[in-house]
Amino acid sequence: MIGIIIGTGTNAAYVEPTKSNEVINIEWGNFDAVQQCLPRVLETDIAMDEYCTNKGEYLAEKMLSGMYVGEICR
Repeated sequence: MIGIIIGTGTNAAYVEPTKSNEVINIEWGNFDAVQQCLPRVLETDIAMDEYCTNKGEYLAEKMLSGMYVGEICR
């Protein structure tokens, strides 16, 4: 089982059967901080990262979450 939240921020969790069905919180907002798997390819990705105070951080969250979508639409 997997759960995903895409709202103001983003996050995911899954049930780990090898750990007595413990729920593991992924905290994926800063996934791929070194930009090897998730390159900023669109103009909007780059513009949003440049606009934010936390430049170069939480790139996955900036591409997915509602917190940043409003700024893209302006």
